[in-house]
Amino acid sequence: MRTVGYLLYDQNLRPNMQFSYGLNDAVKEGVCRTPSVHLIDSSKWRVIEPDHTTRTHNSLKQLLKDENLAYQHVLEESLFLSNILHYANERLVTLRQDCNDVGGLIVASSIKHATQIQRMLRDITQQEPWLVTSDTDKSHAVIQRFRDSSAPWLISVGMVSEGTDIPRLQVCCHLSRICTELHFRQVLGRILRKRPQDSHPQATLIVPAHPELSEFAAILKAEIPEHVSVVWRKKKGGSLILRDPHEFSM
Repeated sequence: MRTVGYLLYDQNLRPNMQFSYGLNDAVKEGVCRTPSVHLIDSSKWRVIEPDHTTRTHNSLKQLLKDENLAYQHVLEESLFLSNILHYANERLVTLRQDCNDVGGLIVASSIKHATQIQRMLRDITQQEPWLVTSDTDKSHAVIQRFRDSSAPWLISVGMVSEGTDIPRLQVCCHLSRICTELHFRQVLGRILRKRPQDSHPQATLIVPAHPELSEFAAILKAEIPEHVSVVWRKKKGGSLILRDPHEFSM
């Protein structure tokens, strides 16, 4: 978040910024919620090869370092995904006790992944989550209806983008395979806008403890340590990756 006051240009037409308004200013002035990033991991990752060889790793960082494994496998692993969704829903339920229209957003990595999340979240909440993808008819109208509703969860694949305004969103799961700092901050931005009725003005971003996402959380914390919290949650249990014999590793 940065608002420019005015620009001066040098002889090479490169701008020299004279004024900026960043996240730190916005939080201090009550425009934005305070960000809280929750990094989710497992204490025992198991990888089983087609020949039944098994290897274990004590963190997601170690798993991705030691295995030639696509991150998408992690995002689709049912035990790990269920753990994240349960945790996210608990956070949202707590917020909705004080304000019953608080919403949550889940950013999925593909349409297939989004439908997997929809099924799991339906079982967890006993409600039908809203789903919007590029295949959704009149997707922008669906997003607008969700914005004006009090439904708890919206699952999206790249549809709730920069500029989409749903102020009641306060919890978000970053489950996209895109691990860039720009995307990390764009996703966080979906839940930062503060409302007058917020009784708990904190934005909760829940992400797998991918090394790059963890680094972006640390950078954000270092930028404004007085306003950003980073929470590590490691489930004391296993997550299982089954290797597909036909898979081409990425």
